Amino acid sequence: MGAWGAGVFDNDDAGDWLYEFEERGADAVSEAFTTVRDSHAAGYVELPEGGAAVAAAEAVAFALGRPDPEIMYSITATLKRHAPAVAALPDIRSRARDALSLVTEEEATSELLELWMEGGEDGAGDFLAAIAALKARLA
Repeated sequence: MGAWGAGVFDNDDAGDWLYEFEERGADAVSEAFTTVRDSHAAGYVELPEGGAAVAAAEAVAFALGRPDPEIMYSITATLKRHAPAVAALPDIRSRARDALSLVTEEEATSELLELWMEGGEDGAGDFLAAIAALKARLA
């Protein structure tokens, strides 16, 4: 996993998703959540899918006026540009929360969680704290 921190955008998969979001906007958000739901139903959420869903959830929090106060400034322009369309997606808050639950449910069904847990308690704790904070902003 190419990660340099526990923050939502502190990994390669989130960065890859952000490029897609720049091009496709709200459609990329909706697709990230649908992909995670379908993959989880099939038994396993791969790392790129999990990272994309977490990044998409952050885009939702931003669109709903609850951004991460530590988000990188370079990302905010893209998030702002697509915020109205993201906020208008049906049931988007609950879809974001559900996706976060699926990627943090258990190691056996989420490669993202599995890799954080393999990395040790400190890293896993930081990651889970970041997800909990994101979920709180989506409440």
